[in-house]
Amino acid sequence: RAEQAWRSGGAPINSVEGFVRQIAGWREYVWQLYWHFGEEYRGRNALRHSAPLPDWFLDLDAEAVTANCLSTALAQVRDTGWTHHIPRLMVLGSRALQDGWDPAAVTDWFHRCFVDGYDWVMLPNVVGMS
Repeated sequence: RAEQAWRSGGAPINSVEGFVRQIAGWREYVWQLYWHFGEEYRGRNALRHSAPLPDWFLDLDAEAVTANCLSTALAQVRDTGWTHHIPRLMVLGSRALQDGWDPAAVTDWFHRCFVDGYDWVMLPNVVGMS
């Protein structure tokens, strides 16, 4: 249907490409990673990061943050329980990686704060990329 929408002029190619890539590619890849690594995946910590999550992050205190992109992402999570996967990885996940936060604690935070924070998605995102 997505390809038909593009061919008939009902959807732009960039939207169709992004949709197909997410469904056919990325989601399947992440799902398979989760099952490939199994129960031990949660405990992986190749960089040995162990810093605790700061209170402003735990409390979703967007006003305590001076970086606009981080403040905006935190506010959206606080207000809706969700944010697009790009801010999840590129803003929230990158901050966790740069500051050396414990990946298990970051994964728990995603579970607690996101309406769609399921293990099969969060573990590959946090442990695999953040």
